[in-house]
Amino acid sequence: MKMVIDHHMYIIGGTSEGEIFRDPDKIGTFLTDKTCETCCTYNMLKLTKQLFMHDPKAEYMDYYERGLYNHILASQHDQSNHGFTTYFVPLKPGAKKRYSNDYHSFSCCHGTGMENHTKYGECIYFHKNDTLWINLFIPSELTWKRKNITIRQETGFPEEQGSTFIIGGNQTFSIKIRRPFWAQDGFSIRINDVVQSKSTEPGTYVTIHRNWRDGDKISVDLPFQYRVEYTPDVTDVGGIMYGPVLLGGENINSLVILNLDHSNLMNLFIEDENDPLHFTFQGISFQPFYRIHDTPYSVYFNIPQ
Repeated sequence: MKMVIDHHMYIIGGTSEGEIFRDPDKIGTFLTDKTCETCCTYNMLKLTKQLFMHDPKAEYMDYYERGLYNHILASQHDQSNHGFTTYFVPLKPGAKKRYSNDYHSFSCCHGTGMENHTKYGECIYFHKNDTLWINLFIPSELTWKRKNITIRQETGFPEEQGSTFIIGGNQTFSIKIRRPFWAQDGFSIRINDVVQSKSTEPGTYVTIHRNWRDGDKISVDLPFQYRVEYTPDVTDVGGIMYGPVLLGGENINSLVILNLDHSNLMNLFIEDENDPLHFTFQGISFQPFYRIHDTPYSVYFNIPQ
């Protein structure tokens, strides 16, 4: 897993170019229309789940979240009649996603592609003995039968920068809430509106042991910040992340130069007041890559360091 993530991963969490692992750390060199075979990420998420079950590290779920939102969610055309999915997800600047159709397109990625979108609830929660792990911020309801407990997660994440958990039942146990690696300044946890003084580092779990009561409410604040993630091999080529979400530029036909003030990223992108994840910068419309379907786009840009 470390070999793949550290040396062969594109910014969406996907891997491979033309179904092949190229030389280690050759990412910017291979921005083509045959990057990121979708079933590679399908398998990486399965591997991540199994590794987490043996060794529950937050870094596994940090990767899982990246691949889930920026590749798997981005691999299905949510406006298509029959949920068409992708084989490759091209990351060449100016590319367009190519989706399956009913009768004239089929690959392994279209078979696993049908499975991908039934699995969004698969890794939100794990438990062992008297400990519950909360890994993903997805609206859901957990029934923990052995403890006679329910937990309802209410969130609009990632459109909402946080999540709320409502406990049903009375029981004593520990909850471990993932603090993502990208959750820097402003991260906080409140229980029944009381801020918890739990000091943790990004990329770890916050552990709360408590005699939980019916109706207890946990609120997690997850402020997003912008960051640029560069390719390891091509200087000044990178993509823009906003919290866990990769931003794609729409209606772009070639590699574009973005002149960013790296010390002031939070004030460069103009947010649409009606859409918290739609921005403009340098006259380009940016939104989450998973929303872009039928227009040419770029997720990699020339960004001088």
